[in-house]
Amino acid sequence: MTDLQKPLRRRVRPRAMPHGYRPELVVTLHPGGLVELREVRSRQAPVELDLATLYVKARIQEAMARRPRGRGKGKR
Repeated sequence: MTDLQKPLRRRVRPRAMPHGYRPELVVTLHPGGLVELREVRSRQAPVELDLATLYVKARIQEAMARRPRGRGKGKR
């Protein structure tokens, strides 16, 4: 695998959702593991996400979903 030397920018069209935003997005992957999302032709500031943080949160949610439930209150 090669290291990213400069930002990689791609235009994507995710599945349509009734949320009031344009469906086309520009995704920029920066070398430090930062992902930037913005709408095509938008003047709003992009949303920046840290990939490492997203990955860890997803793994924690997976582990919490697999964790066995407790016995409940009052039972011993």
